[in-house]
Amino acid sequence: MGATDISFKLKKEKFPNTEALTKWYRDAVDEATREYGTDAYNGTISTTRGIRVLSTVFKTETEAYNFFEETCQKWGPVLAVTVGEYWIVGGVAAT
Repeated sequence: MGATDISFKLKKEKFPNTEALTKWYRDAVDEATREYGTDAYNGTISTTRGIRVLSTVFKTETEAYNFFEETCQKWGPVLAVTVGEYWIVGGVAAT
């Protein structure tokens, strides 16, 4: 089975802290599970294992995506980093 990169761009004013991001993650997993089922290889955020909010700040989204490519692993957590006024959340979904 394979893997695919996933990413999300969230406004910090709407998700100001770790608690808000954790709730967003749980809601996203619940929605993906309702829509795509519980298949462990459905290619959605529901195949990841939690969220880690990092204090890392990048100047561009491209830098953040490159970081995710180098750091994130299948079956691992999604990572949230800062780019300007946004959280960029990235990870690897099992397909």
